[in-house]
Amino acid sequence: MNSTFYEHKHKSEPEQNMEVRVVAALIRDKNGDVLLTQRDPGRTQSPTFEFPGGKVEEDEDDETALLRELKEELNVLVQVKKPAVFQTENRLGGRKVKLLIYRCVLKDGSAPIAKDVKGFEWVPTTKILEKKIPEASMAFVRELHQGRVSELDESADDGDFEKEVPAAKVLRFIDVSKFVSTEKK
Repeated sequence: MNSTFYEHKHKSEPEQNMEVRVVAALIRDKNGDVLLTQRDPGRTQSPTFEFPGGKVEEDEDDETALLRELKEELNVLVQVKKPAVFQTENRLGGRKVKLLIYRCVLKDGSAPIAKDVKGFEWVPTTKILEKKIPEASMAFVRELHQGRVSELDESADDGDFEKEVPAAKVLRFIDVSKFVSTEKK
């Protein structure tokens, strides 16, 4: 299930006050282009493009959820790099939504196939602002476009990812609530 954003419907008070944790993948090809998926018609905020991923279920950690979502949406296997390269929180429809984006590397022989999405594209970071992307992800998209997300060899398997980049480059906390309108249209 692709769930970067959630549509506000009439929910009970406890459900409206819950926190929703969403994980997404930053996957690059050998040229440095970024993998974006397009939402199926009829889904909330369709036909936007977004980083593949979705909601973390109750019994999952971030990595397990991301592996499941990427298998469901694109039939790919990845290695998830930690820590997250981006995190943001905002309120949508009374819910607190926490979005975390992790670098992921496609495992050998794994190639995307659109399964639970309308399609996907490999997009150069210089052209990423041309895509219609949900507002909650736009702060990260701007960081990518401006070159603030470090260009590392993402295929490295040494496990010392945190040591390769200063902490300020690895994780940015940006409040996007001022950019997101929660008014119904």
